[in-house]
Amino acid sequence: MADNDSSFVITPNGKIGKCEHFSDINLIGSVNDKTLDYKMIERFKEQHEKLAICDTCAFYPSCIRLKMCPSQIDICTEFFRKEILDNIHHMMKDCYRRFKLDTNSSNEL
Repeated sequence: MADNDSSFVITPNGKIGKCEHFSDINLIGSVNDKTLDYKMIERFKEQHEKLAICDTCAFYPSCIRLKMCPSQIDICTEFFRKEILDNIHHMMKDCYRRFKLDTNSSNEL
């Protein structure tokens, strides 16, 4: 969400940020004044450089590696990509299992 111009985080004390996971750092303003740090907002949109692995990575079209996101440092590893792929396969199997259950239930009516 941090790279989306429409998304903001407002903390309990009225501070405005861009990252919902790290709302206590790199704040861009406050609800009490009408100014925002537009340079910081633009920094949140900066992405890491494309890696060599990106050319063959199935996740690249939906991959968002923002420089300002502390949770994305060195996130693109072989282990991480395998974990995502395993999760996708699990979700697909679960979705298909639920589809079959719904189809069988509908046929019994």
